Amino acid sequence: MGVHDYLAGRCLTQAEVQEVWKSTDARGQKLETWLASLPSKPALTGPPWVCGRCGNQDPHQFWTFQGLDGQPRTYCLDCLSLGRVMSGQRLYCQPAPVGQPLSQSPLTWQGELTPSQAEIAQKLVAAWRGQERRPQLVWAVTGAGKTELVFPLLERVLMDGGRVCLASPRIDVCLELAPRVKEAFAGLDCQVLYGGSQDSYELKPLTLATTHQLLRAYQAFDCLIVDEVDAFPYVDSRALHEAVRRA
Repeated sequence: MGVHDYLAGRCLTQAEVQEVWKSTDARGQKLETWLASLPSKPALTGPPWVCGRCGNQDPHQFWTFQGLDGQPRTYCLDCLSLGRVMSGQRLYCQPAPVGQPLSQSPLTWQGELTPSQAEIAQKLVAAWRGQERRPQLVWAVTGAGKTELVFPLLERVLMDGGRVCLASPRIDVCLELAPRVKEAFAGLDCQVLYGGSQDSYELKPLTLATTHQLLRAYQAFDCLIVDEVDAFPYVDSRALHEAVRRA
């Protein structure tokens, strides 16, 4: 993969971007020159401190220490599990490019929706095709077929050249959804991202991911669906809501 495949649709720390530099053709350039050519923003702004990755503004969720140069350094505790976001450094955020429309439907699922499912599916497709594209909520009991009724929406978005992410706060939900979605869109390039997953990030039409992985996403998806929005830790996490909004 080229360097832009690693960076497109991502918001990465300086340390993460340096690893990209080491492993791609960008290593032919001086690191400082290459970093200066990338779109970036301060990792933290303030004080009062605001994290550029997760949006944390809670003064109790930052830690300050003395750097090797004797100057104070502050980092965010809210998203520390994904790597340190620290004052004096930058975040490298690059939107994904516009995708290419498909010439034929990627949907290979042969099932049929019930009349009620079909009605909701049509409303979701209409919401996508509308000018405002306002957020939608599908509320139904477990086993009601929520996954299958979003297939027409996924088909339409992918046909239009959009990128889709199916996200969940829980790894087990992502692992349960993955084979069903891959079977429904057989032949389509799909990745599953979670802590410890075998897949490494690439810019693909269809992504399944935990909501924590979205903290590294930046304007990557045209359509994002969160399964089980009432589940821990997403339901009470301002950082994960911000990650979804930005992704």
